This record gives sequence, C-alpha cells and structure tokens, in this order.
Amino acid sequence: YMKVRRNVVLLQAAYRGMLVRKQLRCMYKPAKVIQTYSQMHKQRQHFKKLRWSAIAVQQQYRACQIGDVQVRHYNSLRKAVVCIQAFYCGIKTRELVEKIKAARHIKSVLMMCITRKHFLMQKVAVVTLQAAYHGYRSRVHNRAMRQAVISI
Repeated sequence: YMKVRRNVVLLQAAYRGMLVRKQLRCMYKPAKVIQTYSQMHKQRQHFKKLRWSAIAVQQQYRACQIGDVQVRHYNSLRKAVVCIQAFYCGIKTRELVEKIKAARHIKSVLMMCITRKHFLMQKVAVVTLQAAYHGYRSRVHNRAMRQAVISI
C-alpha cells in the first residue's frame, strides 16, 4: 500500500509540476511582449526628448537670427492672447456658476417634492394604522362590554 501511495503522490506531483510549467510558459510570452513594449515606449520617450531638444535649439537659433523685432511682435501677440483667454475664461466661469445655481435650485425643489411625497405617504399609512388600531380597540371594548352584560 505504501509503495502504491508513494507512486501515486509522485505521479500527482509530476502532473502538477507539468501543469505549473505549462502555465508559466503561457505567462512568459505575454510578459515578454509587455517588456518589449515597455522598452519600445522608453526608447520613444528618449527619442521625443532628443527631438524636442533639437527643435528647441533650432527655434532659439532662428529667434536669435530674426532678432528683437520678432520677439517684440511675439510678446505683443502673447499678451493679446492671454487677455482674450482671460476674458473668455471669465465668461465661461460665470456661465458655469449660473448653471450650478440653477442646478442647486432644481435639486432643492426636487428633494422638497420627494420628501413631501414621502411624508404624505407616511401620513396616510399612519392614519390607516391608527384607524385600524382604534377600530380594533373599539371591538375589544365592545366585546368586553357584551361579556359583562351577558354575565350580569
């Protein structure tokens, strides 16, 4: 019996080991793909940094060549754009504030209606329960009175 048991355990261990190795093989392939894409992403980022640096150097060189006239023109355009953006941002912010106020008002009215409806439903339920309870008490009282009258 012990030999058979040991052989069975050995077979089970071998089979389980085979399953684990098979699962690991299935996991290695996606891991390799992920590592490859990660490496590719890293290299692309490095390339983009180098490219950006080259473009920046080229732009600075060209800006120096063009001179102060271009810089002043750019600064005046930039100031105008910032002014327009600030104006537009202010308009949009005020519109958003108005929308938020309207939404709050709508929400408060809706919550009031929901709460009132819930309250009225509870009120109807309470009145119904009270009526049933009072009816029950009256019937018990009347029954007791009839019993008292009968026993006299």
